[in-house]
Amino acid sequence: MWISSDYVVRTVTNHNNICNSCLYRYKRLSFGINAAAEIFQDIIRQTLLGIPQVLNISDDILIYGRTQEEHDMSLRKVLHVLKEKHLTINVSKCIFNKAEVKFFGYLFTKNGIYPDPHKVNAIIDLEEPKTPTEVRSFLGMVNYIGKFLPRLASYTKNLRELTFKNKEWVWNELHQKEFETIKQLINKADKITYFDPNNTDHKPLVHIFKNSTKTPSARIERLILKTQRYSFDIRHQKGSLNPADYLSRHPLEETEKDKTRSYLNFLISNNLPKKITEDEVRKETHTDPDLQTLTRAIRGNEELWKTNALKPFAHLKLELTVLKGIVLRGTRIIIPKSLQLRTIELAHRGHQGIVRTKQMIRSKVWFPNIDKITEKLIKSCVTCQAVDNAKHRDSICVRALPGTPFENIDVDFAGPFPNGKYIFIAVDEYSRFPIAEVVNSTSFESIGK
Repeated sequence: MWISSDYVVRTVTNHNNICNSCLYRYKRLSFGINAAAEIFQDIIRQTLLGIPQVLNISDDILIYGRTQEEHDMSLRKVLHVLKEKHLTINVSKCIFNKAEVKFFGYLFTKNGIYPDPHKVNAIIDLEEPKTPTEVRSFLGMVNYIGKFLPRLASYTKNLRELTFKNKEWVWNELHQKEFETIKQLINKADKITYFDPNNTDHKPLVHIFKNSTKTPSARIERLILKTQRYSFDIRHQKGSLNPADYLSRHPLEETEKDKTRSYLNFLISNNLPKKITEDEVRKETHTDPDLQTLTRAIRGNEELWKTNALKPFAHLKLELTVLKGIVLRGTRIIIPKSLQLRTIELAHRGHQGIVRTKQMIRSKVWFPNIDKITEKLIKSCVTCQAVDNAKHRDSICVRALPGTPFENIDVDFAGPFPNGKYIFIAVDEYSRFPIAEVVNSTSFESIGK
């Protein structure tokens, strides 16, 4: 499941030196986004706490069960608690009631756990490494699914030696043989069964921390108490020895056709308006007569470009493409007539005005007369008209010309100037004769002097 949330992270701090009865909380991540992922992970974990057969990694939630009833019970509890906490899920990204599911590089089925077939095929198609760093990354990827490969260490001895410090790089037949053998093992990798608690021997756990001459801090002491139930060894591993995901650093070669198709798929998913699905656009395109005629013309029926229905599209002939039943103009989706008003309404939900709405729409989609239709809809929007802050200037009041000089005089001040003084200005309306005098202030007393 994909989670989106209006759930606010609340960190509460008691400031006794300010107010003994007050509690304050941060409304922002005061130490930056460094810990955001861990905080989000912990919030989802705490939300699902107590529900059996549920685990999560960040916003990915996996619900499982030994029987259909057990699974459904956990699913109902998860949906109930998400609703209680005002957390929402994106249904289009959810997968329900499946006998198998891919999750973090593994394929979980009712019979056991398998390595992800996609990753397996990708590793099998890899070329041999060219540097010690590439060997280290390759071995790191193999070790990720090493639990499916019995006696893996015996097949990687020579490859591991290539990663040693100050070891001269020489790729020979032994390394090539091990490389090919590992790929064969991965291709034949078998499943592993699920953990059965009835088959454990409950061997007592060993305390790992011994008495120290130095008293640890309270925080470390609490950590020691928590870990005393377990037996483990702590070792430091340098970052240079931590192999990165080999497939992410060494992606498989794609043909130009594959790259083009991947890019067009991205455009469709990225440019679709919210609340309108890809299936809706495809369905309405299929029932739109003009777009169906346009589709046939794009696919080679040249005579159709001369029809009246395609006049708005004829000058765009070289920009048009059809992908998965959807027509594109360059990087923009051509919206069918039945969805055009809905698309504009979705873009105009913030009532940001004609210019910004048109900019938003034209960056993602297109259809004939897109500007005129958008302007017409927004000009009929009651909310926009009510808050329109356009400045309407009052008409200039023209007075009749005086009959004699100094019958009407216009006065004003200019300043203040750097020396703190002002200029008193008087203009006769009849003759336009100006009078200017330097004054100390704009008070009546100053002018009278």
